[in-house]
Amino acid sequence: MIRYLFNILAAVSQFGNALLGGDRDQSFSARAYEASLVGKWWGHAAVAAVNTLFFFQPGHCARAYRSDNERTYMKD
Repeated sequence: MIRYLFNILAAVSQFGNALLGGDRDQSFSARAYEASLVGKWWGHAAVAAVNTLFFFQPGHCARAYRSDNERTYMKD
């Protein structure tokens, strides 16, 4: 049941990211972290907000970014 809920939340994050013009296979957290790496102001703000929201999971956006990239490479 927990895995099911996690999958639903991940899908909502990807859907929201796609609605905002991002890649359909990337979560919003990963996109925000990627934007912060290249110095975009909104990326820094979004990472701070998301990491605050997920206070129980420090470094959430960085982990989401690495996780998304690892899954991308595993598809090849």
